[in-house]
Amino acid sequence: QIASLVASCTAPEDQCKVMDALSWAWRKSQPCRLEKASNTRLVRVGEGGTVWSKDFPLGPNSLVSAAFGTGEDVLEQQRVDVTRKVKALLFSQESFLVSSDAFTDPAPDCPKELIIEIEMQTTSSAVVLKAGASPDEREATDGVSPPCWIAAALAASLPLMHNGLPKDAQGVGMLPHRHSMRAVEADMEGMQQHVWQGRHGWLTGKVCDRCMDNIYDRVFYTCPEGCDVDFCSTCHTELSDVLASFFAKAGIFYSLEDEAVPVDFMTGKMMWIVHVVDEIAMQILHRSIEERMELARILVHEWPTEQFQRLVDAVVDVCNAKLLHNCTSGALATCVERIDSADGNSKYSMQALPLYQDGSYKFWYTIGLLEFLYECSGLMQQERVLDGYEARGHRIPMESFVLEGINKCNPHIEWKQWESEGRPVLSWDVLRTPVFQCSSSFRLLVAHNNILPITFRRQCLVTDINDRIWRIAAGRYVQPLTIEVDRDKNAIIKDICEVFSQNPSLDGDADNMDGERLAAHDSAHRLLRPLAVSFKGEAYRSGVPTRGPGVTREFFQVALRAFLAELFEATENRTYWFQSIHRPDAYFACGVLLAQVLLHAELVPNVFPWPLYDLLLRDLGSPKASKTLTLQHLAAVSPAEADSIGKVQAYEGEDIDEVFGDAGWDRVPSLEGQHLDQASKASFVAAYIDWSLGAKISDSYGPLSAGFRAVLGESEMVQKMVDAHQLERIVCGGDVPVDLAAIRRRALLQDWAQEDEAYISTFWSVLEEFPESAKLKFVAFVTGSDRVPLQGWGQLRVKIQRHGAGDERLPTAYTCFSLVLLPKYSSIEVLRKNLFAAVADSEGFGLQ
Repeated sequence: QIASLVASCTAPEDQCKVMDALSWAWRKSQPCRLEKASNTRLVRVGEGGTVWSKDFPLGPNSLVSAAFGTGEDVLEQQRVDVTRKVKALLFSQESFLVSSDAFTDPAPDCPKELIIEIEMQTTSSAVVLKAGASPDEREATDGVSPPCWIAAALAASLPLMHNGLPKDAQGVGMLPHRHSMRAVEADMEGMQQHVWQGRHGWLTGKVCDRCMDNIYDRVFYTCPEGCDVDFCSTCHTELSDVLASFFAKAGIFYSLEDEAVPVDFMTGKMMWIVHVVDEIAMQILHRSIEERMELARILVHEWPTEQFQRLVDAVVDVCNAKLLHNCTSGALATCVERIDSADGNSKYSMQALPLYQDGSYKFWYTIGLLEFLYECSGLMQQERVLDGYEARGHRIPMESFVLEGINKCNPHIEWKQWESEGRPVLSWDVLRTPVFQCSSSFRLLVAHNNILPITFRRQCLVTDINDRIWRIAAGRYVQPLTIEVDRDKNAIIKDICEVFSQNPSLDGDADNMDGERLAAHDSAHRLLRPLAVSFKGEAYRSGVPTRGPGVTREFFQVALRAFLAELFEATENRTYWFQSIHRPDAYFACGVLLAQVLLHAELVPNVFPWPLYDLLLRDLGSPKASKTLTLQHLAAVSPAEADSIGKVQAYEGEDIDEVFGDAGWDRVPSLEGQHLDQASKASFVAAYIDWSLGAKISDSYGPLSAGFRAVLGESEMVQKMVDAHQLERIVCGGDVPVDLAAIRRRALLQDWAQEDEAYISTFWSVLEEFPESAKLKFVAFVTGSDRVPLQGWGQLRVKIQRHGAGDERLPTAYTCFSLVLLPKYSSIEVLRKNLFAAVADSEGFGLQ
């Protein structure tokens, strides 16, 4: 109700007054007390003080704030409905609206300002929302508890905060630079011109603070006020388009008498959003644990899910917008300060401070607020309500809390900061800690496991693994593990096993050894090093095998496909699970392969169910792994099996042994000789799950796990910082739709003339017409993998090279270089047909 009332304030001047009232409320409420508002006094204030007042009765526990026009405006509209100018924000069952009847008594003098005061309030310059300081005071005054007040004030603030910041093409909140950027023409500044691959560029000596690439554009942009901020032409255009679109939409939505909203109003509103989220964070995190828990229950059980989601979205947008990265200064945090002047006009100052400087503490409080909301969302999960065989999860998706803006930062630098602080892992949550402390261990991006984007987390893991390799080598050169393989699926497994499992001490007896012994016989850390991969019969030139990132990426795809066909079988969920075959050497090699995927920061298709990653983490001793295996685990592997076992758990009849006594319990050694009844059914179900995901597959899973540990067993980040679902996404990536616009923005053109621009534009238009499956095949056609790169689709850096003319020729590609050789065809129809044929004929990775 409160949120809808504030949302109805669409006029900019009304919003400004509401924002001023809420800013005052959030800042001044902490030392004050909320009285039960049995009545509300409307006061007109002139230069000589109060000149007119009138009391209005309210319902119990009413929380009141208001946005008013000036006294002159009100007098002009005494007989007119003033609902657009007067908004009451109530925490009660019934709404309260001041009508034009309130102004029938004229004041002797024309007042300068109108406000609403809560009874016993002493401040007369603005609206104050008072919060009770202690339970005793609230009981004595019959006041509203601070959590209720905070929930009400959040509801009042949310309509102004939600979608109040511009977002870039990736949906990441942003703030415009505080100064207008100046265009610099490199040739006019005497910068040296350079030509490579037929492209002209200028050696500007600048690095773009958005894409982090060296700037070679003739025209680039810099801050004329001395800020160390530079943008390349592409990034500046993208940011300008984002801001222009944001202001245009705001101008339409907030239009007042068909006039566009002033840019300074929208900029001020952005500053207000950042400022008020800071104040909200301070208010909540400084509350007692009892008050935080009460507020959490209100947000989870009383707020609509959609409203809670909007609150999380607003806080995520602010966190993303506040986080910056500068090529010189590193990670920065934007700090906004509100300055109130004596004339009542408020201003905001904005500056960017180093992320780990004491002055940036407000950013970390905002991170603490997001962590608080994450724990609120998880309250329902901890209550463990069972629906069928799946426990209730977070109230909103966990991905909602991820800060994609962290991808702006340098993972290696952030990992070093984490390492220098002793590699802490937050062992307490913001919701339940007795006293919140913004300690040095809290002020580390890497320590906040819940909000790290997968791409950033993956790069930190790679840094952690490489650091371990460097420490083992003691600074010496690390010789890559050379492997040459055949493309045939049977031959490639043999080639891989010879390299990954080969050990002279085994004397050819590898097939008779289990995974633990294979790992023990492996020479110290032999497999913990990068690969140098080549395919047999494929040479760059005579005697020089073709190697490189593209070859390694293709190797992972081809090798995993071969292992799946040989060692695994398809499940009902279109994933793969272990076959009952005795190939410990091959399973060990497959485990090494999965770990090497992570070491090389590559991605493979999501072909294994998530319980496999949970089992791997359990073997690593990870605190993030599940303590017990549940029906959820079994359902991800075999839904039919989980459904049958779930029926046993749900059955309440005394004849349970007669109905389910022959359900295959005899296969579970620990159940031998036991009787199934109501008292023992839970232990029967647990024992069956443990057997199905344990002893049943131990001959296959054991060696695979040993191979995985042989590479990653000493990585602290893998052991401590990821759960099963996160590890799954790190290895496999996410199902992200292909963003052709992002790929096109970063694509390079080679050997095309200026008159070919229309043809290249047609090429991209034809690709846009393709279905999503064909777009993924195009990505695989060009790069050898259909997975989204670490930093998004724009990171592909596809090269489109002209390859003569002729309608009989198909486009070709070199995946090692992400290079497309595109002929110039006679018509768009030929282009469409040949491009689709080339993409369709490429070998993608899919379930047969």
